[in-house]
Order: sequence, then C-alpha cells, then structure tokens
Amino acid sequence: MHFFAWLAAAGFLGLAFRVATGLPPCVPRLFFGLPCPGCGVTRAVFAAARGDFWSALFWHPLFWLPVFLAALAAVSAWLGLNPRWAKRGLFFGVVAFVTVWVVRMALYFPVTPPMDFYRQAVWPRIIRWLAA
Repeated sequence: MHFFAWLAAAGFLGLAFRVATGLPPCVPRLFFGLPCPGCGVTRAVFAAARGDFWSALFWHPLFWLPVFLAALAAVSAWLGLNPRWAKRGLFFGVVAFVTVWVVRMALYFPVTPPMDFYRQAVWPRIIRWLAA
C-alpha cells in the first residue's frame, strides 16, 4: 500500500516541478527528449476537471487508470483481500500504458503534442554539440 502513496507523491512532485520551472516533469523527456508512457496524463486530468472529457482522452486515453488502480488497491486492503489483485491491477496498468505509448508513438511522434520531441533535452543537446 505504501507503493501507491509514493507513486502519488511522485506525481505531485512532478507537477510542482513543471509549474515551478516550466520544464517537462518527466525525467525521460527532460534527458532524452522522448515522451514517457504517461506523457499527457497531467493535461488530461486538468481537461477532465474542466469537464472536457474529449480533450482528456486526446491528451492521454488512460488518464483515469491510475486513480482506478489506487482505488482497487485501497478497497482490496480495506476488505482484507489478497494483495495479488492489486499487483495484477498494477501489472495490467503498466502493460496498458506501454501499449498505448507504442501506438501513440507510431501515430503521433515526433510532431504532435504530447508525443512531440523535446529538442532542448540534455541528450539531443549533447549530440548537437558533438556534431558541430
């Protein structure tokens, strides 16, 4: 159960980092320029909070899944069920996020937000510096 608390804390820290610096909150995007499997979830949650569910689904179609899995884990722990259900849900969530990421990369990368390439990332800047 502590895993989900750490996961939520990491999400809030990523959001605070983005707001404070204006940089991409995810480490893969900041260093490699590539969007991570969760890229767009924050924008999707904000769109859903405004009631714009079509935009939320555009930004990330699985924006609702982390909340659902956290609720599944909480209910499972509260009812005293075997934790394997939460572990299976987490496994399903990771597989779903990676699958959606692969499809979105094939369809939208590198020019359509949120699947666009971040040119100011560390690794692309190093490569451009070495090539110059």
